[in-house]
Amino acid sequence: MANGITTNWQNTDNWYRAMIESSEDAIIGKDLHGRVANWNSAAEQMLRYTEQEILGQPITKLIPKVLHSEEKVILGRILQGDQIQHYETIRRRKDEDEFPASISISPIRCPQGNIIGATKIIRDISKRKAADLLSKDNRFRALFETIPPTPVFILRWSNRRPKCRRREL
Repeated sequence: MANGITTNWQNTDNWYRAMIESSEDAIIGKDLHGRVANWNSAAEQMLRYTEQEILGQPITKLIPKVLHSEEKVILGRILQGDQIQHYETIRRRKDEDEFPASISISPIRCPQGNIIGATKIIRDISKRKAADLLSKDNRFRALFETIPPTPVFILRWSNRRPKCRRREL
């Protein structure tokens, strides 16, 4: 053991693969043509494709059709060397179930510095979105629970003369 790392982990490729596989987020590598090149086990669980099913397939399989143009914009930004951090959007699973996702995308560079692909990290934010919605609903209810009962007057037109009735909320 050297510096707390066993000799099995001194190989950088093994170390990086172990980091990627231990993530709860889907980590996907794609080439410049938008085809899936790498896929971790969290991606399999989240998106429900096996690595064998998805490798070489267009990344747009994971994007609802109405959002396909989004991928062209992302690819353009990656080709300029931009990183995209925590972009909230919708993604699609194999069974076509759609879910809210937070996505971070970074260019992959070869040793010469040329961009050869992109790494896409996808986090399913369904639980957070549901909690936000519940929180907003609870604040809305609390607002109306603090309002004292107030008479409401409803004006109705009948035979061309207004009639007024009082109702309690």
